[in-house]
Amino acid sequence: SSIFYNGLPRIIGAIGRHINDKEGKWTWASKATKYLLKKDFVMSCSSFFPMVIKTAHIKAFRAYVEKIHGKDFISVYKEMFVTHLWNCHYSFMCTYLWYFHQDEYSWHFQSSIGWKSGWDKAFPGVANDFSFLTKWNKLPVARVSTHASFTLDA
Repeated sequence: SSIFYNGLPRIIGAIGRHINDKEGKWTWASKATKYLLKKDFVMSCSSFFPMVIKTAHIKAFRAYVEKIHGKDFISVYKEMFVTHLWNCHYSFMCTYLWYFHQDEYSWHFQSSIGWKSGWDKAFPGVANDFSFLTKWNKLPVARVSTHASFTLDA
């Protein structure tokens, strides 16, 4: 199935720094992720839909953010918009799920059009240890749908 693999929700993450991103939206998304989760940005996850996330994990995500910031989720999210105007809620969730619920999802990592292969260590707030990548989770996976800009951006 395109949405599940072996009964697990499939997540497709784009790895690498976008070649047109010179302190642009993905640099800002990585900084916002680091601010919100206090964890390094792992992947961009806004290149496939639908994204299936277990509802218990959405609740746990909010509780985690509240715990590490010491205040309610809405207050933290509003504060984030003051300093991190561009962010990606899909990437927040993917990063959280990767760090805390990795075994409950089927992970697939791909470079997409406009993305360099591999992480650029100068990309702020990005996890640089990708020793977890295997041949299997780098195999191409068809997306059910995606943003038009992800296919038109060259």
